[in-house]
Amino acid sequence: MNTSTNARVVVYLQTLQNLNLLPKCYSNLTAINLSSFHFGYNTDGSPYIHLNDNDPDDPMYNTLWPQLQQAQQAGVKLVAMLGGAGGAYTQLFNNYSTFYPMWVKMLQTYNFDGVDLDVEEPVTITNLQQFINDLRRDFPTDFLITASPVALALKTGFDPIAGGINWATVKSQIDWFNVQFYSGYGSLATTADYVDIINQGYSPNQILGGALTNPANGHGYVPIITVCNTLSALNTLYKGQLGGAMGWEFYNANNTSEKNDPVGWASAVKLAV
Repeated sequence: MNTSTNARVVVYLQTLQNLNLLPKCYSNLTAINLSSFHFGYNTDGSPYIHLNDNDPDDPMYNTLWPQLQQAQQAGVKLVAMLGGAGGAYTQLFNNYSTFYPMWVKMLQTYNFDGVDLDVEEPVTITNLQQFINDLRRDFPTDFLITASPVALALKTGFDPIAGGINWATVKSQIDWFNVQFYSGYGSLATTADYVDIINQGYSPNQILGGALTNPANGHGYVPIITVCNTLSALNTLYKGQLGGAMGWEFYNANNTSEKNDPVGWASAVKLAV
């Protein structure tokens, strides 16, 4: 488990543009969540792991991996996001004996520092617990396991897009939650939804306030300056114990003037937390 009390800043990297700006953000970033990994089968029936629509070793990623290695050398953690839209967890748990070893090998091949569980399909808490237990068994003690549920899931104890699971069941094994305060499931327009989660028994240090970085990235966008004001207020409320902030996603992130400026976004959010 990661017990740091330093506020974290996490960005998701799926659209592989503006990567040249990443080095300017290293001092402000805790982790890069590379998105998103899925399982499936080729036309001949052989199993695969894909990063978005391609194999991780596809030549299209030849420049990506060295750039991410550079980030790691600067102290930024590299985390593999599993899931999101699609059926990654259904495939995983339907053929666990095949896909789990493939997943471990991929994480080791590309030297990942952790896994982010973005469960957006029905799962059972039993299967999820097994997956977490196996990762804890097979990776070092400093390996990160994070999760990215919607805010409503932690507020109510019922995840509406993950089969109704209660994340509190496994929270002691999750380093931190990259909580989605958007898409109609919560908001960082005020402190209210975040406070509601803490009132359910979660530690502020374990909860990152997740926001869309650009209105083009989904429903429920809140201006960055408002997000920063909310995060700053929460950090004051919880006496510097705020878990941090998360942004979906890096390449088109706006600054507090609502101009496309990923570097400005990272510095503004870091200052806020």
